[in-house]
Amino acid sequence: MKKPFTFLLLMTVHYAANSQSFYTKVSAGYAFPLAAEMIGYNYTGIFMEEIDPVNGNVVVGSIQKEESLEGSFSTGFSASAAVGYRFTDIVGLEINGSYFLGSEYKSSQLFQYILDDELTREYRTTYARSVRGFTVSPALRTDIPAGDGRLKPFLTVGPSVGWFTGTYEYNDISNIGGELSSQKAKEKYSGGVALGIRSSLGIELKVNETISFFAEMAVSAMRYHPKEKEITKYEVDNEDRLSTLTEGQRKTSLVNKVESDSRTEDYVGEEIGPSFGMNNIAAMGGIKISF
Repeated sequence: MKKPFTFLLLMTVHYAANSQSFYTKVSAGYAFPLAAEMIGYNYTGIFMEEIDPVNGNVVVGSIQKEESLEGSFSTGFSASAAVGYRFTDIVGLEINGSYFLGSEYKSSQLFQYILDDELTREYRTTYARSVRGFTVSPALRTDIPAGDGRLKPFLTVGPSVGWFTGTYEYNDISNIGGELSSQKAKEKYSGGVALGIRSSLGIELKVNETISFFAEMAVSAMRYHPKEKEITKYEVDNEDRLSTLTEGQRKTSLVNKVESDSRTEDYVGEEIGPSFGMNNIAAMGGIKISF
């Protein structure tokens, strides 16, 4: 009775020992927007004024065009690296780190005022927004046995933690009666931690006991709520004016409730903070090395 039991125990230990292994993998790809949201809008407004020659009244007409700009701030090039441990041939634990370069979204607003077919004043503003950063995602991995084992589908799912930095730039140019003036500024958003979820579905091609190639579709869902905003660039008529701003004007705490006192020169101001959608679906491909 003892021999079959001992044999079974040895076989179980042998199988477990051979099933458990460490691995690492690297991949790169492109992330597409998922559940895109409105990021900004493009607007053009032309306001035409004419003086009625009969009564001298000003007749106003306008042509206006507005177009929304939608997307996700985690869209763009993505690279990731992961380490994992297989408990069995089917179940394992994987820790993935991903970097998102983030696409830049540009928008503009244009206001033109025309009197008797002559441009009297124009106001043009361009905006640029982007977010970049990285995430760490521990996940449970499940391999799906198929055929001779060389081609193996897999699934991962788990929470995700992200650290990001956002930038917001605008450039105002006005033309009033031929006199040009401009104002440029750049803001940096930082601080805070984003929480979300990441899952992937892929397929792995085993070359030998050490090397495998894989392709996967990874879905990430999270929102980033920065805690701080700082003006890092401020120009008026192409002249650097950043040094003219006080610390309270340059730095702003982003909160859910505003309480500020502008009478204190060095007081760091507060304002309601924005949130950035970081939802994407990424097509990734890479190599896996088992130990």
